[in-house]
Amino acid sequence: MWFLSHAILKCTPQEIAILLPAFNKLASAFDTISDPSDVGFKSNVLNDIVFSLPKLKEPLNDLLSVISLKKASEGRKDTMWNDPERYPAIADADLVCPLLLFYDYDHHCLL
Repeated sequence: MWFLSHAILKCTPQEIAILLPAFNKLASAFDTISDPSDVGFKSNVLNDIVFSLPKLKEPLNDLLSVISLKKASEGRKDTMWNDPERYPAIADADLVCPLLLFYDYDHHCLL
């Protein structure tokens, strides 16, 4: 889940609208495998990747249930969350960022 969280923090809403369904498609393409060596590739890296993908199904479904892909694809960061109360830190961050920008601008102009 760290990978998803990290990727999403670095994405624009439009990128999220593309990446979440793509990751979901990849995660759903493989059945759960008991051990990476059962995947069958000669490469341990590829075996580990394919082994990990099914574990992303639940976190991705959770994210897809709380994000409006339509609003995200339109770049509507302020309204793309279906339930803003579920993740109040996101709503708080959306309020704090403009205040910090205003403070920085105001502080800079006074110097």
